[in-house]
Amino acid sequence: MRNIYFDRELSWLSFNSRLLQEAADESNPLFERLKFLSIYSANLDEFLRTRVIPLRSLLMLPKASVRELDFNPVLLLGSIKKNIFSQQNEFSRIYRESILPALERAGVTFLAIHSLDDSDKEFLDNYFNTEISNLLDPIIIKKKKDVPELKNNILYLAVRLAKLQETKSGSKHFSAFVEIPSDKLPRLIKLPTLTKKSYIFLDDVIRINLKKLFPGYRVIDSFSIKLIRDNELFLDEQFPGSIRSKIIKALSLNKNSVPCHLFYDGKMPANFLKFLRDILSLEKEDLVSMWRYHNFVDFLKFKNPGIKELEYPKTARLKYPKLNENNIFDVISAKDLPVYYPYFTFDHFLAFIKAAASDPKVRTIKLTLMGAMPGFKLVKELMNAAISGKLVTAFVGTKTSFGEEKELGWAYAMQNSGVRVIYNSPGLNLHAKAALITRFEDDQEKEYAYFATGNINESDTSSNTDFALFTSDAILTRELKGLFELFEEIISEYKFSDLLVSGYNLRKKFSELIDNEIKNAVKGLPAGITLKLNHLEDKKLIRKLYEASNAGVKINIIVRGVCVLVPALKGQSSNIKVISIVDRFLEQSRFYIFENGGEQLYFSGSADWMRRNFKTRTEIVFPVKDVKIKELIGGILKIYLKDNVKARIINMKGGTLKKPRAEKKLRRSQTELMSYLKSNLLSSQ
Repeated sequence: MRNIYFDRELSWLSFNSRLLQEAADESNPLFERLKFLSIYSANLDEFLRTRVIPLRSLLMLPKASVRELDFNPVLLLGSIKKNIFSQQNEFSRIYRESILPALERAGVTFLAIHSLDDSDKEFLDNYFNTEISNLLDPIIIKKKKDVPELKNNILYLAVRLAKLQETKSGSKHFSAFVEIPSDKLPRLIKLPTLTKKSYIFLDDVIRINLKKLFPGYRVIDSFSIKLIRDNELFLDEQFPGSIRSKIIKALSLNKNSVPCHLFYDGKMPANFLKFLRDILSLEKEDLVSMWRYHNFVDFLKFKNPGIKELEYPKTARLKYPKLNENNIFDVISAKDLPVYYPYFTFDHFLAFIKAAASDPKVRTIKLTLMGAMPGFKLVKELMNAAISGKLVTAFVGTKTSFGEEKELGWAYAMQNSGVRVIYNSPGLNLHAKAALITRFEDDQEKEYAYFATGNINESDTSSNTDFALFTSDAILTRELKGLFELFEEIISEYKFSDLLVSGYNLRKKFSELIDNEIKNAVKGLPAGITLKLNHLEDKKLIRKLYEASNAGVKINIIVRGVCVLVPALKGQSSNIKVISIVDRFLEQSRFYIFENGGEQLYFSGSADWMRRNFKTRTEIVFPVKDVKIKELIGGILKIYLKDNVKARIINMKGGTLKKPRAEKKLRRSQTELMSYLKSNLLSSQ
């Protein structure tokens, strides 16, 4: 029996391997390659925490319950482990054999302990005494009761010790844990050399000084470790209700049995590893062999030491020259206004909020916020608006993509300034990206809206590709107002017509749009579908796409990450082509285009085609009505589909292959988009 779906987890690992391809690509600047390793590392941590740990919880169930699944968890976990092991070897090879030598040739050196000279050692001795030692709280383990609960996703040194007065042959070994304070200090410490830019890992600075932390003990050796656990278990998105409830019951009977992962240095002696397993109550399946340094996500904080060749040259972001906070409402009232990040500046949205804050005609400001940070201009503008008397409501997601609760600090500050903050919670997960300003004009209310595919903040819009639309369309703004009022519990029900909203009409509308293409194909009318998504996993809609393919509908899909649809299979998906693009900017924009018999329908929005986007999150997909903006999006998608540099074809086996170059010209979509937008957007304003 042929597989009609790829496995979701293995597809995700295939996407993460694309990051390693970019890290290995010597045409990318060196800091860009380090960035891809960092993102790979962070992604893997999250994958293990939110996907693999819940999978491993299935092994706690009776065999009869496991048979209810449509896959074998033991075989799947084995495939995942094999993939990760292979990728870790490639990660290590890229870093040690390619990136490190290239950095050294460029004048940047990461020194090992044995490479330090006397002046380096003197500097680091002083640095440890003044900057590091007061942040450390080493714990010696003499009995199992001494074992602390290791913090989640935090680096530690596991240290082996022996009493100084005992002989080496007869000494009794002890162990200790030392937390590496990379949240408070740079992970890479710059050495005061004149000729080169030299750095050493914070981990190694602590290693050098371990004897200061353990007077009376001889330090035998030390190894980096990191424990990843999932205190919440992301079960809702992974398993059907009956299996989910059985896992929860099994966990409640043994609260210490929640699976976790221990990352450890692969050079750790077997007897020490066994000792750690015993005192931390770990199983063999909990162990993940790594190399000396973990948490490469810290490289995202590593600043260029002043060598311009290490990074892409900075380019000025586009802006509408005549648009400012004094006329922004007039401009939007006259026509819809598109922006495409990161090619466009975020200043236009800041002007939108700033204009609302100072405009006496504006009554309310409402928006969704995720991924913001203290110090963001947007946060300050919202606080200023509240202080000036506007009714500001922010719907706040409390978690970033890496699962850390970073938003709460700035959210509390907003509340203190008068902003009404409504937090996402189970059953109340507004994942849409939108803002609404209500203005009093000609003795009546008029709304102005902003719809986007990605998070509304200056950080994401500078590193991700996202499409956004300013509009005063009466129907779209009225329906956005209705959605916000549902979440504010001002109203209890609402019927959407133009907006597609998950939990209301999103799945139904997409199904109807695909059915319409099938009917048109059967009639011999123009029929086609073009999708650009982050992830494609929803099997109900995938089956619809298979049905459309078999009816003759030509389907092009650009998907960045997970794709469980199997393309190019005769009798199933022979009319479906899938490519994936990974490049400098994270592809976050989403488009859904339907040929509709020659009168194309264009949509954009926040929804991927995953179960969670239809079941557990509230997403918005909005229609694009303006003809010129439709043409603009059509041009953007053509550029993506012609990419022959960063695009990869997803084949029927789930692998990713470089696109064959049908033309000699290199077509890199993210490079071409800047000139396309400049000539096709700004020239029309």
